[in-house]
Amino acid sequence: MQLVLDIGNTRNKAALYDKGRMLKWWPQPGEVAMPTDVLKSPIESLVWASVRQDQHTNDLVSTFLGQLQQQNKHTIVSFGIDQQTAVPFDNQYGTPQTLGIDRIAVVAAAYQLQRQVANHPPPSAALIIDLGTCITTDILTAEGTYLGGSISPGWQMRLDAMHQLTARLPALRHDNNAASYQNKSRMTDVIDTESQPAISQEGSLLALPTVLGDSTANCMFSAAFWGIVYELNGYISHYQRRYNQLEVFVSGGDSPTFAPLLAAQVSVNQHLVLDGLNQIYLFNQRA
Repeated sequence: MQLVLDIGNTRNKAALYDKGRMLKWWPQPGEVAMPTDVLKSPIESLVWASVRQDQHTNDLVSTFLGQLQQQNKHTIVSFGIDQQTAVPFDNQYGTPQTLGIDRIAVVAAAYQLQRQVANHPPPSAALIIDLGTCITTDILTAEGTYLGGSISPGWQMRLDAMHQLTARLPALRHDNNAASYQNKSRMTDVIDTESQPAISQEGSLLALPTVLGDSTANCMFSAAFWGIVYELNGYISHYQRRYNQLEVFVSGGDSPTFAPLLAAQVSVNQHLVLDGLNQIYLFNQRA
């Protein structure tokens, strides 16, 4: 078994894997006690990666190793993943040393998903969308070559930037969105979205922001929210024209909200980074 730790910009996530299958996951490890059943599991390796190379990372990894070593009678292997770690796909990124480990991980997960089903037709090209602190898109060809993609501000970052870089625009949190719009009719002037309400992380339906904002706050919410929808649908349309067969994977904390509004059939998996880190570990064990 492996315990996989993803140390992100905003949140930390962890999951327990056995033979490539996720058994359990939980957010914010280090801020809540490690589950007892995880501590008692026959874990052989701690697999970890961080977008933050700082003391926080070192402390968190050390804490996890200490807890596992105390519970288990054998040595726990620490396997850190970075830009130099071997990966199963062909990485053709122009500056691989600057490629975020989260992006490497989601591509590794998509690579495995392309190939895991027996008697599957030849793999399609994959567009991987990760909706986290930043929004990233990544392209993996059907042949398994990673080409690159895009990075843009995430939902909350867009709202923060408007407040922080101007004199008078207010500070807003996107989790206020549902309350702000719950009494308004859903938008009616965006094609193919009228009947697709967004879904909150708790699974409840959210009233969609109107495109036409009727106050400064609503104008900001409109631009941040629908800007993301139009941006991602633009990328999907671009790559659908470029590749005859395109599979779209969506991950990240905001994926339940935006995935229903994308102009394509998508596969949603909020744990692609964790899955990808585990696949990279297994690939190196087989090498």
